[in-house]
Amino acid sequence: MEAAGQWTHADREAIAYALGLPNEMIRVVYPAIGGAFGGREDMSVQIALALAAWKLQRPVKIVWSRRESIIGHGKRHAMIINARWGATRDGKLVAAENELIGDGGAYMYTTNKVLGNSAITSTGPYFIPNVKTDVYGVYTNNVPGAAFRGFGAPQALFMAEQQMNKLAEKLDMDPVEFRLKNALRDGDTLGVGTPVPPTPSVVQCIEAARDKFKWKKK
Repeated sequence: MEAAGQWTHADREAIAYALGLPNEMIRVVYPAIGGAFGGREDMSVQIALALAAWKLQRPVKIVWSRRESIIGHGKRHAMIINARWGATRDGKLVAAENELIGDGGAYMYTTNKVLGNSAITSTGPYFIPNVKTDVYGVYTNNVPGAAFRGFGAPQALFMAEQQMNKLAEKLDMDPVEFRLKNALRDGDTLGVGTPVPPTPSVVQCIEAARDKFKWKKK
């Protein structure tokens, strides 16, 4: 049996298990189509396609309606996030403690990879010298959580920016100036301890947005 698509070795094993066939009877042809954006990273139509190809002994394809996609395809991981950040009175970030709990749904497809990305991005584009981040993927009876666009970063970054807003308010600082004071620069490290990529442009991006929207004249 042969079927084409953006599948992995794990997909092949899942198909073999679902159909009750040995692995060597499954051949996955994996063309380099690109542009997955998370939508083709996880299991969805693969088993149904393989079963149809096996039973019909001919090439098959599946085209989902929007309704079918909403019902059956993996979704962005819903998360519960607890965070506690600290800064000095003059507005310098000193510590962050984060806990991110991701809803993996009924099966763990890419939950571990998604939450790994959440851990990396849980401090936003800011330098914090002391960081503790714990991530948990949990099984639920919901539709499986998938590697959706951003792969766990949007949830973590939303939390980080909310923390920055709250701290700026507590310190009675302009939120843009507070961000500029703590934005990643050359020589800084991420919350996971690795150096930032060469020549980070976070400061320039914040300044460009500030000027474009005439923040100081607000």
